[in-house]
Amino acid sequence: MRDIRKYTYCLENSIKKELKRPYGFGCVSYFTQGSHDDMDYKTFEASAKSITTSFIETNWSQIKDFRDLKNRGIVIEKNMFGATKGINTHKGLIFLQLFLAYAYVFGVKWSDLENFIRKFSTDLRDDYQKENKAIIWKENGLRDIRNYPLTGFKEIIDLVDLLSNKPMNDTRLTIFLIANIDDTTTFHRSDLETLVYIQEKAKEILEVEDKRVYEREIKKLDDFYVNNRISSGGVADLFTTIRTLELLREDFYV
Repeated sequence: MRDIRKYTYCLENSIKKELKRPYGFGCVSYFTQGSHDDMDYKTFEASAKSITTSFIETNWSQIKDFRDLKNRGIVIEKNMFGATKGINTHKGLIFLQLFLAYAYVFGVKWSDLENFIRKFSTDLRDDYQKENKAIIWKENGLRDIRNYPLTGFKEIIDLVDLLSNKPMNDTRLTIFLIANIDDTTTFHRSDLETLVYIQEKAKEILEVEDKRVYEREIKKLDDFYVNNRISSGGVADLFTTIRTLELLREDFYV
């Protein structure tokens, strides 16, 4: 089994990297509360500490299937809410990271990661189809966070492979994610029209070559999030997950 402490070290550093981003697009950072009045970076640091401690304290050898992982996730979420005094900082991140941490601990190879998680997540599909939220996302043509384990994190794995040869700085990676994923946190705090508008603006920014215009448009998009009390929380969770996998990618080959 691989060392979970190495995983949690990389996870915690990736959370800090997210908080250090110069533009949070409505999310909390070391510089701003973004679109949130009920949390700041200290809330996120407490959350991160709770999550990494819970991961270290998890008896991974007792987790045999998705049901076991789900039950442990419920406990980890409860611990997080205790650390943040009831504020949801990282519920989506916990969900994503549990699958990857499980695969990491049990020595799954990078080339086998997609198939392993896809098969492991079979029961998740049954759970998902029973929930009302699944109907909402489907009706609006959105892929929510559950899409990632159900597809074996293929989209994320492919992106991490791409970044190993063509790195993106934190701002550009964030803009890329805004343009290419369906952030249901943004949808929840606004509407489908706004989500599509934001995605299109992000795609336009990615095509800008003039540095001054590029920075100006990024600032305008960041202001749009804050002025409209919108958060890109789903993007932030994926950003942290991608940065975590980048740090651990070589370990998955061992």
